[in-house]
Amino acid sequence: MTIQQAPRKEADRATSSPTKRVPAWLRDELAEVAAALPLYTDLILDRIEERGKRVDCGVNARARQLAETFGAQDRTPRDVVDLHTDAVRRLTHAADPRRAAGILASAQLVLVEVLGHLAGHYRRRATGVTS
Repeated sequence: MTIQQAPRKEADRATSSPTKRVPAWLRDELAEVAAALPLYTDLILDRIEERGKRVDCGVNARARQLAETFGAQDRTPRDVVDLHTDAVRRLTHAADPRRAAGILASAQLVLVEVLGHLAGHYRRRATGVTS
């Protein structure tokens, strides 16, 4: 016995679109976080460069700037972790195991750095200290 579905009406299709189910304010917030993906990916790649060639690519300052931007937008540590996960997936998708291990190690350092700066931002905000 097979189960047949009734044909869906055109109005049903329009309301079941994934973007229609997500509130506009949430779509805007997700877009802002996603806009940081290239910046975060560059931080990871530059951290790899710093570790391998012992050069200063300014990752610390850029990580602080990203964290301050996220803090000003009232982003949470979970937003940073989601951004991190997406960036790592994209960078390791087609990488060989050795390269993927290097990406993961550098990405973990960047994650800790950004989260540390974000915690500092919220600590300063909570205590009323301006920088």
